[in-house]
Amino acid sequence: MGVKELFNKAVDYIMETRVLNKAYYENNLPDDYDSSAGQSMSKENVSYNGVDKLELAWQAFGTFGVGSSVKPQYIKAVNDFLKNTDSRIDALKKIAELCEGSKTPKALYIKTKAYSWAGATCRKETIQNALEYLNGAIWKDLPSNKFLYNGAEYDQRLANLADIWLDLAKAYEGEKEYENSLKALEKVKSLNSNFPGVALLIAGVYKKMNKLDKAIETLEIAKRDPQLKPRKWKDEWGFEQETSDYRKMFDADLTKYKELYRDQCEYNKILKILPDLAPKSLSGYRRMKSIQSSNYLNILDVARNKGVDL
Repeated sequence: MGVKELFNKAVDYIMETRVLNKAYYENNLPDDYDSSAGQSMSKENVSYNGVDKLELAWQAFGTFGVGSSVKPQYIKAVNDFLKNTDSRIDALKKIAELCEGSKTPKALYIKTKAYSWAGATCRKETIQNALEYLNGAIWKDLPSNKFLYNGAEYDQRLANLADIWLDLAKAYEGEKEYENSLKALEKVKSLNSNFPGVALLIAGVYKKMNKLDKAIETLEIAKRDPQLKPRKWKDEWGFEQETSDYRKMFDADLTKYKELYRDQCEYNKILKILPDLAPKSLSGYRRMKSIQSSNYLNILDVARNKGVDL
């Protein structure tokens, strides 16, 4: 599985958490703001055009959530705030900037999410704010109930934490801080056992570290998890659904990693016994092997004459 596919799986997890947070977006925001009067709803934070900055940031961020909606009394303020943004990334950065100067759990949570969604250009900001959030008090106004989703029970409080750890893991991976990324992914795994796809992400990091043996071991162990078996469940309308079969995903990645590991071992042998014939890179060796080039066949013959089987 490539980097793009691994990233998409992480995004799928984030999107799933957004769906679970839908009730918050729709039902847990203040109702005392009159947009026509332009009054601030809180004296705790500096206002932006008469609106509490943190609340405006949270409302504006809600426009990026799956199934979320901005409370009617905030629509004008949010539209005014976002109307001059040039792109999605620009809007997310502006949302994060609204929270600058505040170290409250709410501000750190919003900044972490906004910077994470803004992508590669904001990885360092994501790391900084995620660490501050995770090392301090948790935003207590986030949903904390337990419920069924896709036939499994979720603890929303733990899912919220896992979501931040996942943002941190992705940012570390992008900055090539692989050991820190692995530690963060292990936290995701411990907080949300109903997300077996985290094993794919862990294996992907090991691949980037050139530790294919660890990537293979990770997926082999994960395959034995009984939760991987597809389970049937009924949705809120009574229709029967079935969860994804992660075993097939693991098998697909295992096949790729095992082939790459085998080729890597062969290439290392060639470098050792036939340095003059070895291609310049592992990728070059894999290309010549895939097309069974004359150079590759010559390497096989010379290696056999030396008593070495590739």
